[in-house]
Amino acid sequence: MQSIDPKLQSAVWSRVQGAPCPEETAKGGAVSAEEVLQWMQDERDGCAVLQYLAGKACGKEAAQLRQMAARRACHYRKLHTMYYLLTGQCVHLTAAQPDCTACLSEALRTAYQEERQRKQRYEQAADRWPAMADEFYRMAADDDCNSRRIRAMLCNRLS
Repeated sequence: MQSIDPKLQSAVWSRVQGAPCPEETAKGGAVSAEEVLQWMQDERDGCAVLQYLAGKACGKEAAQLRQMAARRACHYRKLHTMYYLLTGQCVHLTAAQPDCTACLSEALRTAYQEERQRKQRYEQAADRWPAMADEFYRMAADDDCNSRRIRAMLCNRLS
């Protein structure tokens, strides 16, 4: 039976427990549990906003907004899994009440900007947590798709 190098074993256990590896530290530090928790709240709130907007919209726009809300809910679950991997804790976050005063076009404009910011945030997170890079890149691609859909909705509304 081969013995395992203690330094290698320590490095493996550090990574399993969520400690940053040297490559992650060089890229600005590993993704923290607090960041993931904040992103979870953002996804939960965004899902509530999109569901509210789907109720204000009609037809094809409403269906697309419901699909985007479902993607947000999926992102929340992925982030919750990441949070559990980092901390070993399960949390339940409630969504903030969406702003009901904004007109639909203005709310879509805000949602578009938030989707673009999320895409950028997840791409940066992929560099900081290589073990979860594939999930972060998928979420970034979803947010890019959502932003393009919202842009098309605005284009149709303003034409």
